Amino acid sequence: MSESRFCHILFCLLALAGAILVAFTPARAAALSGCAKCHTDGDRLDELTAKIITETVPAEKSPLQQGQGCVATPAPFDLYEKILVKPTFLETTHGKKPCQDCHKGNPESDDPATAHQGMVRDPSLADPEAACGSCHEDIVKTAKNSLHAKPTTLLD
Repeated sequence: MSESRFCHILFCLLALAGAILVAFTPARAAALSGCAKCHTDGDRLDELTAKIITETVPAEKSPLQQGQGCVATPAPFDLYEKILVKPTFLETTHGKKPCQDCHKGNPESDDPATAHQGMVRDPSLADPEAACGSCHEDIVKTAKNSLHAKPTTLLD
């Protein structure tokens, strides 16, 4: 491969990588509506989750906090992974639906407490017929009697 062709390919790859990074910055997240505005912004989640841990459990008692006694040290934490919505998810069938259709809550609020009021963490467990039935009617009908829903089915 010639050096000029290699440089051209490298330039194209770098341009593509730059475009991807720009597309998923916090500025792009601000243009998103509702829940995705916060849940795709890793910096905001870092800020909020560090605050949640230190307000809920004193840092010196929290096994999630690490560091040299620094109260604001963010934890290496599962909660962050559970609440960060990756940009690729927004392109899926479920990601294109408004979050509140299944999870409830208040997508118009910027205040975490208000936004999460009435939120259903896992709608498929809470009320699968209401949460999933409008799109997955056949699955919901069989799921409620499945081993996942009734682990004691094998004992009957």
